[in-house]
Amino acid sequence: MTALESLLAAHINQHLVDGESGVSVDADTELLLDGHVDSVGVIQLVTFIAEELGFEVPPEDVTIEHFGSVSLLAGYLDERGVRPPAGAG
Repeated sequence: MTALESLLAAHINQHLVDGESGVSVDADTELLLDGHVDSVGVIQLVTFIAEELGFEVPPEDVTIEHFGSVSLLAGYLDERGVRPPAGAG
């Protein structure tokens, strides 16, 4: 996993996935289709990206093509020049 994927997966596992379910997401886990992240979780994830990575995700980019998995999200962010903070991942 890339540093960006690790950072995103750690946040999702820690804050958005029900820890009692025994589910842990990785880079390729279907976040939306499998119901691991709901609409409120997507908003929280967009907020995390803004606060921690300094990138404001435009509303039109909040799609399943970009938020479907950690890998897709990291790829989307990487294409826009977003990098994880030093020491992350």
